[in-house]
Amino acid sequence: VKSQRNFISKPINQLDPRNIQTKMTRDKVLILCDDRSKINDNLELLFKQPLSLDTNIVKGIPWENKYYTVEFDLYIDEIDTNLTDWIDEFMSDECELLREVLAGIIFVLPLGQKDDLEQIQSHLKSENDMFLICSDPTTESEYPHWEDFTTTLEITTFGNSKARNEYGELMGIPRIQEIIDTYPWTNSELKQDHLESSK
Repeated sequence: VKSQRNFISKPINQLDPRNIQTKMTRDKVLILCDDRSKINDNLELLFKQPLSLDTNIVKGIPWENKYYTVEFDLYIDEIDTNLTDWIDEFMSDECELLREVLAGIIFVLPLGQKDDLEQIQSHLKSENDMFLICSDPTTESEYPHWEDFTTTLEITTFGNSKARNEYGELMGIPRIQEIIDTYPWTNSELKQDHLESSK
């Protein structure tokens, strides 16, 4: 789906106003990329299931670790404009409902320019209930300016390597999975064995 406006209208139309509460559940993850076909294999590794290139909204992605299980919806958008225009539209009133139900955004883009990261940080840092990940699919090394943005953005690669950075932290897909694992999902269910061990 190349039209960003068409993509955004679809998930918003699926949000039934009769179900809107004071605080909506953040149970959706948005992937923003420039070429879905180049990253789909790694998306399947990330979410541990096959993903059709013909589908940009996947309902009920199962996720679990040793503590809990949860399901969330996955939205995949291909950007065909510049990043500034995409961010402007995403922050518009039209997309307010979408922003309120997103647990996080994963930018899978070649964002090697510091200006790109500054745009994401300056416009989206107020969305503090979401995780924001910038992941470059074109390199196995980290962004040259990543240390300037670590207070608001998680910056990593998009490979499936077990490599760690100079601080011993996971990189690539394992790091993104770690971030999803530690997000405070309000719709998660604790596993029974963990409940029993915590008594």
